[in-house]
Amino acid sequence: MTEPTIDQINKRRVNGVIQHAIHEMRTDMAKRATKGMRFKIKVQTLLGQLALMSGIEDRRTSIPVLHNLSIVSQAPNTIKLTATDLDVTLTCQAEADITEPGSILVPLKKLLDITRTLPKTADITFQA
Repeated sequence: MTEPTIDQINKRRVNGVIQHAIHEMRTDMAKRATKGMRFKIKVQTLLGQLALMSGIEDRRTSIPVLHNLSIVSQAPNTIKLTATDLDVTLTCQAEADITEPGSILVPLKKLLDITRTLPKTADITFQA
């Protein structure tokens, strides 16, 4: 029986870290999901942020959660948007009218496609 190589050990460690991060994210989302979330944001504001975030999404990944955008309320009028491909993480903030604080995960590409079809002067209301 041969000893595992350093690369094999490192790969196992990285996989363990990834699995732990995904578990923590799901646990946190489950805790917050019971509260719900509601906010309103201008299409033009959201579209600018989504255009930046779309460069991060890795379409080749086998981890489905990485296709999503995390939206978390930060203050009465600020949301934090986060996207990652596990190599790069991009986080931005946007102004929004938050009526119920919380967090949600939404499919990044689908949200971007829908937002592009809306008038730039419109508002979008999210409720989860």
